[in-house]
Amino acid sequence: MEFLEVIVTDTTGLVVLFIEAVVLVVITVATLLAVGRTLGLLSTPPSERTEQSRQIWLGYARWLVAGLTLQLGADILESSIAPTWHAIAQLGAIALIRTFATWAAMATSASAASDQPRATNWLFTPATILCARSGETSCGGWIQRNVL
Repeated sequence: MEFLEVIVTDTTGLVVLFIEAVVLVVITVATLLAVGRTLGLLSTPPSERTEQSRQIWLGYARWLVAGLTLQLGADILESSIAPTWHAIAQLGAIALIRTFATWAAMATSASAASDQPRATNWLFTPATILCARSGETSCGGWIQRNVL
């Protein structure tokens, strides 16, 4: 039984290490691409920079969300082999922070990607909560009709 536990623990540790290496590559490549594309904007006319810059950062945010999601998966696997309650609590706190960071990046992405005012895209404004309770599939139109 102890032998099997060691095998599972070691295998899980290797899988976690592999996932963390993948995340490192994903975020590094995404960062280099975003910086390179941003530097490429220097040769773009100023009138076109805003939209292209927005697209660059939206793409970068998507890659960061992907990296954070993978990292959260590694945290979950790591918590399955954590030896103490302290280690599990510490991993839980990290998972909570990463989940919030992912949610914030996705909310920012959604806000930047739409043409609606930023306030109508914030998840926990009273207007969006009322919209969600109304059963609407698109809160932007509901807010414009009922709030603004």
